[in-house]
Amino acid sequence: MGQFFTNIQVSRGKSSSAFERTDLAKKIVTSLEAEGFREVFPPAEGDRRIHISDHSDGEWLTVLDSATEGQDPARLDQTAAMISKTTEAATISILVHDGDRLQMGLFREGTKRALFDSWPGYFDGEPPSPSASGIAEWIEVLPAGKSQDDLQAAWTSERLDEGALPCLKRLAQLFGMDFARCTLGADSLPPAKRSEFTTLIFSAEREKKERVVLGLPALGYAGGLEATTKISVNESRSLTLIAHSVAAPASGLRAMVWGSALDAGLIRAAHASLMIGENSPPIELSLESQLTSNEIVLVATTEIGVPPGHASPGDAFAVSGGGVVNGMSRWLATRINFDLDLVGVKTGAGELLACLEPLANPEGRALWTTDMQVTP
Repeated sequence: MGQFFTNIQVSRGKSSSAFERTDLAKKIVTSLEAEGFREVFPPAEGDRRIHISDHSDGEWLTVLDSATEGQDPARLDQTAAMISKTTEAATISILVHDGDRLQMGLFREGTKRALFDSWPGYFDGEPPSPSASGIAEWIEVLPAGKSQDDLQAAWTSERLDEGALPCLKRLAQLFGMDFARCTLGADSLPPAKRSEFTTLIFSAEREKKERVVLGLPALGYAGGLEATTKISVNESRSLTLIAHSVAAPASGLRAMVWGSALDAGLIRAAHASLMIGENSPPIELSLESQLTSNEIVLVATTEIGVPPGHASPGDAFAVSGGGVVNGMSRWLATRINFDLDLVGVKTGAGELLACLEPLANPEGRALWTTDMQVTP
């Protein structure tokens, strides 16, 4: 397994008014207290930890936040935006996923102005192809004497498989950051380095209360299905469609499969099942054909229980105090696998759609779609 970490680099500015980490700490405490957080000491299990580095005579301070270690970009954006607003300084967020993907955001005055992503299609199975937005914003925070050409060179991977760290190292050196600190996260801060950081502790009670699941059940984070699915005549193909419970618990789900690929008889559904969480046994589904006007819809209903969920992966990690192992376990416990076995019947192309919807809230459905291509 590669490295997982998040951090935020805060520009102190180049003028005589550059602030120190004590100033940054006070601003963070003031901002979070205004949001309803409470600074505490000593820490309790699950409390939020924010570590702030000294500057070592450099321009950048490093901030490590346990609440962002769940790898949720939205939560990282929230912290980076808050810091940029309260300090009126440029901040750059860093997220490395499994040592492969690097994402960096540039924030000013509480707003995300630019983004760099070394591998935008990572979760879609696409090859690495770096992308960047807000070029002018990035150029503005470059040190004197550095240009857009230097920026492009740092963004450009020397090899497709080089991973995230070589690219991060080039960018850290370009912006004048301490590369070693750019590779730290709140959950991976070595004990030997903790003396280099000021640590703030905030009670997790507010976050826990925010995550009490109320209202209707709903599903989200649908994935697992590629934009195009190819199958040969008489070939069996198993599709695993993935969703997560993101709200209240559900008692019962309805599965539906339809589309022109079914209407034209290009494929047939041979088998379907559902599995909740990581270790529960699969529940067999009996898909029955229903003719609606000129469209075939396969429908199955089950009383399977769905646990309460989290609005995002970051929420699951935050409830676990930001720990990767516990956070991932909580998130995977809300996962729903919808397995659909198909058989190619005749050649042609058509669309296939599927959805899962809580019986108590059909509007809270997860929806998938793919273009089916059946070849000889």
